Amino acid sequence: MTASRRRPISPPPLVATGFTEPFRTVTLAAVQTGRIEALPIREGEHIAAREVAVQLDDDVQQQRVEIAAALACSELEIELAQLNLDTVEAELRRLEELDDESFASTKELSDAKGAVDVARVRLALARFEHEQAVREQELQQRLLEELCVRAPFDGYVAERLREVGDTVEEREGVLSLVQLDPLVVAIDCPLEWVPRVCPGQPVTLHPIDGLGPPRTGTVRFVSRVADPASQTFKVRIDVPNPNATWMSGMRVRAVFDRPNHVAVLADQPDTPVRPTDRPRPSVAGRRRNREVISTMLFDDNSPNSISDDHAFDLLRELEQNTPDNIRHQRAHFRLEVKTRVTLQPGNASDLLKFKMQGTSGDISEGGCRILFPLPVHVGDIYRLEFDQQQLALPLTFARCVRCGQLREDAYEAGFAFFSPITLPEHVTSNQGAR
Repeated sequence: MTASRRRPISPPPLVATGFTEPFRTVTLAAVQTGRIEALPIREGEHIAAREVAVQLDDDVQQQRVEIAAALACSELEIELAQLNLDTVEAELRRLEELDDESFASTKELSDAKGAVDVARVRLALARFEHEQAVREQELQQRLLEELCVRAPFDGYVAERLREVGDTVEEREGVLSLVQLDPLVVAIDCPLEWVPRVCPGQPVTLHPIDGLGPPRTGTVRFVSRVADPASQTFKVRIDVPNPNATWMSGMRVRAVFDRPNHVAVLADQPDTPVRPTDRPRPSVAGRRRNREVISTMLFDDNSPNSISDDHAFDLLRELEQNTPDNIRHQRAHFRLEVKTRVTLQPGNASDLLKFKMQGTSGDISEGGCRILFPLPVHVGDIYRLEFDQQQLALPLTFARCVRCGQLREDAYEAGFAFFSPITLPEHVTSNQGAR
């Protein structure tokens, strides 16, 4: 009997969808009030770091710089004060010589000493004012430079908020600038992925619309704070984008390479057989699985030897039968229901302004997925009214946590309920539970 071949079994890779975003987005604003004199870069054009992006009218400020420079270069006040000091010191020395011969009065000598002290203070004041003039020149030069707004990094002009000739106020935005190399892909991952995603992990990104070949990115950020409503955590991936060949806002499919492979050895049949969907075994069946799983996986001579995929399914099933996982499954019980849902704004004042009907995909105690013909705003609060004849659920208020386009007239939106709802224990034939 020949020994059968063995190979490690690896779980399937993690696959998710997300959207590309600029690495950085800034709004260039005028630091001072002024009139726009020039905008050298047009919308969509590339701009290099430190290149002039906005030029305000600087004629008046140029004159102020010249005046400040003239004052900073002049030392006439210092020379005048020094000359005055030299004069009074000479007078004091003359009176002191006369005092030795009793020709100078005490008052004349005292006045001369006071004049010397005053002259010294005036010289120090002249020097201080000269230093202030130098600082004023530097300040006026900085104010002149602020009238010329430069790009902080290499990027592209996404939008021109003002045009040449417009007068802008202090801190008013003029240009929107984005950095597209690298791009960032933001993905909301389920909490089950936490042990399998880490910073530095490679990710293969495939454009869903077929706009170019796939690329390899790197996980830069893994949030340690989860969203309690959607039970997801944020992951950000950096992907190189030379020459900005990928656009911001593209939808991509991300395939995470596993950092740590969990593998078991099993017999490798000539023709792998993938098990079909089957119902969850009973308690007695799960006990039998535990008793024979070791033999089925590692005994080459066992008649019950199974395929790699089947072995992995059994291991995953055993892991899911722990008390913690059972409680987790109960807390995340979902109904796959196709029922009509009426959506309206959550504010009572806006209730009659908008009304749209969609079809639900699945519903849990904490949220649902609904298909609409038009997109909804992520972050807004909506009022959801389910068709009572198809599904007896109360009027519910929810926040839209995501919205993605499936095709031209179909948008899939995810909602998080503000208050948990009680799902019906029994469903009709056109509904399912998982």
